Amino acid sequence: MIDLEVQREALREHLWRCLLDLPLLLGEAALQQDFILGVKAIAEGRRDELQTLLNQPNVHSLRMHLCQLDDAHVSPPRSLPSLYARDSLLEWPRLTPEFCDQPVWRGAAAETGAFARNKGADVPTAAFCSARWLARFDELSAWAAGRNGIGCVGTVSAVPVASAVGRALVETARGLLMHEVVLDGEFVTDYLIVAPTEWNFHPQGVLQDRLLGADARDRDALRQQVARLVTTLDPCVPWELQWA
Repeated sequence: MIDLEVQREALREHLWRCLLDLPLLLGEAALQQDFILGVKAIAEGRRDELQTLLNQPNVHSLRMHLCQLDDAHVSPPRSLPSLYARDSLLEWPRLTPEFCDQPVWRGAAAETGAFARNKGADVPTAAFCSARWLARFDELSAWAAGRNGIGCVGTVSAVPVASAVGRALVETARGLLMHEVVLDGEFVTDYLIVAPTEWNFHPQGVLQDRLLGADARDRDALRQQVARLVTTLDPCVPWELQWA
């Protein structure tokens, strides 16, 4: 099912990234007023107003400038498919702390988020950054156009795993969020969470693949590249770059 509150929260997150963070990444001023108007349109369910905002010249210009963020890359993306709680039991009968720290899809790291939901495997690999930002714009446009199929951002599902054990999956702005709770009567005895950040920043995941072999002779240039990639993948925690 689509949870409207979850969906609205995710759309607000997309607006924040696209209208406040992305302009700064491109060396432009944040579109604060547009962000406020967009958030209001989402909160009030005014899809046409959001579509009008997304079609404005300043927002369109952002999309055109996205190519500035891209550079060459050869590895194809491995995207996590849209999953429902019941289907997830076939892949992971029970969650473990080890899996929560470094989740894998059929034996390998995978990417989650708007890019994966938009079948990112069909996008040329050279368009790494722009494809992921455009996927956020596309999800905003899809909502504005009334396209809200099951599996899109805001999809929520839950299933019993075993006696007194339940699991829920949520498609958030950043990607798939998994919760598994274990009860003893009215008391929670265990609670496991797999956050989108653990998928997208897996030690063998998309960021590691992107940076492997990068030229580190120019530290300023590498620092800018890392910041660009990390901002594009959008971790839910602060980060810093350390030199070995």
